[in-house]
Amino acid sequence: MGGVEVLISWHLCSHVARQQKPKNQKDKKMKKLIATAFVAALSLVSVMAGDMMTDCVMMKDGKMMVMKDGKSMMMDKTMTMTNGTKVMTDGKVMMADGKTAMMKDGEMISMEGKMMSPEKPERPGDKTE
Repeated sequence: MGGVEVLISWHLCSHVARQQKPKNQKDKKMKKLIATAFVAALSLVSVMAGDMMTDCVMMKDGKMMVMKDGKSMMMDKTMTMTNGTKVMTDGKVMMADGKTAMMKDGEMISMEGKMMSPEKPERPGDKTE
């Protein structure tokens, strides 16, 4: 989670806590616990989203690239994703059921085999050749 998200989350939690005065020590502890859980949940979502976008293959300027742990490198061999989808170095994609498609510039395929594009997160009814 970036610093801005943490600051916004903390500000929101502290604002709510200031508006409602705790009646006793138990209420005060509960509010701190809720605020901490809220920030932790936002951090987890942010980390999970970052992981999804980090590891993938993508077509960039007509070349296939592999994104792994935030690093980009040329794709040098066919890769098989966890769902059985195969991605070739020329951008050809063969789904587990045998259907094929050609990746377009900017499109990405997660390591799980889900096709994504910058405009749409997924293309479930993608046309095949």
